[in-house]
Amino acid sequence: MTDRDPRIITPRHNSEYFVAFKRRDTGVITWSTYPSKQEFEQDLVDYPNILEREEVLAQGISEAECIELTRTTPMSAYRASAFAEATGSDGLNYNILARKLEELNLMRAFGLIENNDLERDED
Repeated sequence: MTDRDPRIITPRHNSEYFVAFKRRDTGVITWSTYPSKQEFEQDLVDYPNILEREEVLAQGISEAECIELTRTTPMSAYRASAFAEATGSDGLNYNILARKLEELNLMRAFGLIENNDLERDED
């Protein structure tokens, strides 16, 4: 009998309750799992800054619905997030920015994110 390596795609815990979030600063959509609705609601009480950083888009949905929601994140939001993460008190760190942008390219190449920004007419 072969056991699956627990380091590979191991959920935070045995999850039954899925929640999709949208970052207020960048618009990036993410999702998380909780053992129950009560655990999610307790996290909101224990960590009130969650709702300062993120808005709850949907809760009690399926994992597939969470994945579909994350796919609606515009590429511009991912780029904004990369710039935000690369900017510190000393200004823009080009090495961090380059690494973050490369991560975006890899995620797009593997189909984890889509370049779904709307095309703008240039009249």
